[in-house]
Amino acid sequence: SDRGALCQFVKDRNHDSLSDLRHTRAAFVGPDCLVVSWGRGDGFVVIYRRVQQQGGVNNRGNKNERNLQVGWNAVAVIAPTDAVANEGLNSMTPSPYASGDNEQREVASLFESGPLRVTDLTPMIVKND
Repeated sequence: SDRGALCQFVKDRNHDSLSDLRHTRAAFVGPDCLVVSWGRGDGFVVIYRRVQQQGGVNNRGNKNERNLQVGWNAVAVIAPTDAVANEGLNSMTPSPYASGDNEQREVASLFESGPLRVTDLTPMIVKND
């Protein structure tokens, strides 16, 4: 899961003001499926699946009960398409501090500047009628 990496990321403060956990968005899309945008300005959304594993033994009275541990595993990532990134690049104001037309620098500034930030996640019900 992403928990350890996310906690270390926040602890190290290797983030800018656009990487703010207050911008985290999440939605359940099924009983065992969760989608999360972690508040970064990159537009990425992570899909998690609920997993259940047998944990340790709990002794209650004369019964030995096994604890059920529930966790979440990242199973997929959704990223902005090239068309979305290109549209964002076309609508950006060029930086007066950038030298030349380095495309990698432009793409990096797009992901860091926040226009791709996920502002809402809402499950959508689709019927196949």
